[in-house]
Order: sequence, then C-alpha cells, then structure tokens
Amino acid sequence: TYKVYLHSDGGEKVKAIKVYRDYTGEGLKESKDKIDSAPCTMLVTTDYQKARRMADEFGAFGASVSIYEE
Repeated sequence: TYKVYLHSDGGEKVKAIKVYRDYTGEGLKESKDKIDSAPCTMLVTTDYQKARRMADEFGAFGASVSIYEE
C-alpha cells in the first residue's frame, strides 16, 4: 500500500484541489477541505504508478509531497 502525503500546496491551492479531485472523485468542498488540512495523506492505493503520477502532478506546481510505502 502506498500513501501520497501532501506537506504543502506550494501556494497553489486551486491546482492542488484540481489534482486531488482528479484522483479521488471528491466534490469541490471536500477537496478544498482536504487541501486545507495539509499536511495530510491525499491518497492510499495499492498502485505505485498511480501514487507516482499524483505526486508528480502535485510536484509540477511546487507542492511538497512524499510517497510512503506500508
């Protein structure tokens, strides 16, 4: 299991919300609340490639993100 952990949105909250919504299917309010709660886990998945893609998308606009394996 892999966890994508967002440390900081890099000052790009709108972009971070979009990435989160794209990967989770959550609504706008839920996504905004999740980004506002950073640092926290954004995604838990068994698919490393999915976790890597999400982390790369966050990183593309300067967000601080890590992937942890359990």
